[in-house]
Amino acid sequence: MENDLLIIGRDSLIENADGDYVYEGLNAKRYASEFLSHEFEENIRIFVLMDDPDRKLPISKLSKQIESINYYITREEIEAIHLHYDREWLVRYEKYKNKPYIKGKKKKPSAFFREKKPDGLGIASIKKYDHVFQLWADDPGGLVQAIQEVKVEMQRKHSLRGLGRIIFIWLIC
Repeated sequence: MENDLLIIGRDSLIENADGDYVYEGLNAKRYASEFLSHEFEENIRIFVLMDDPDRKLPISKLSKQIESINYYITREEIEAIHLHYDREWLVRYEKYKNKPYIKGKKKKPSAFFREKKPDGLGIASIKKYDHVFQLWADDPGGLVQAIQEVKVEMQRKHSLRGLGRIIFIWLIC
């Protein structure tokens, strides 16, 4: 948002009493109380970014003014983008996931970030907003490039797919 790289303009976003535009969490009642507690001139559209294509939030039951809810699903894990922040991280991740004792969910990028050194990076806060913001704040072009590179990787692996009204985030980038 800070770099005007979103399709949606800031003037069309709803803010809560603290001036926040983004709600981090999956508690629909809390979201409704923070962002939907007053009347709007027009119906509203809600955009949900998450990594579970099977999860639906019961937000529409909490306000009559909701026109639509669009889900944007991150595939691969969002951490796959962060691997592109530092090319050395990509190299280390490839070595990490090919070790014989790294199996199952431990092969995921998120596990690599959390795993302590020497195997992983030891970054437990990789999913936290502040950490992600600081990681990419000075390089929004690098973030866009990382998203595009992961999109190409996913297309090569055939892991992009549609699920009805669910839109995968890479399709909008």
